Amino acid sequence: MGPEKTSFFQALNIPTKIAKGSIEIVSNVHLIHKDTKVGASEATLLQMLGVKPFHYGLVVENIYDNGSVFAPEILDITDDQLIGKFKAFLADPSAFAVAAAPAAAAAEEPAAPAKKEESEEEESDDD
Repeated sequence: MGPEKTSFFQALNIPTKIAKGSIEIVSNVHLIHKDTKVGASEATLLQMLGVKPFHYGLVVENIYDNGSVFAPEILDITDDQLIGKFKAFLADPSAFAVAAAPAAAAAEEPAAPAKKEESEEEESDDD
């Protein structure tokens, strides 16, 4: 970076000196901080220096599922916990059968007739 960029460093209060036709930063400078917004000048300087310190990601604040809201800690499930639950299921498969039975019974239940038989209607009219 050529000496013409010294004003850019001065604007950010970064001490520099010119040596052998290039700019040297005199001391370590903590330019950006975690969880703070990076200004345009700082981002431009980092880009000029070829530094890419940015990390993007999502922060889950709440989980919404079928009308219920949960804290994000519910997602902190380790592999050991998951394997433990699976082993518990394998030890007692009847628990799955009991939980699945109402759903299976509802699927097999025949639909109610859409209309009454004519003979039933005639009997009720005669009374």
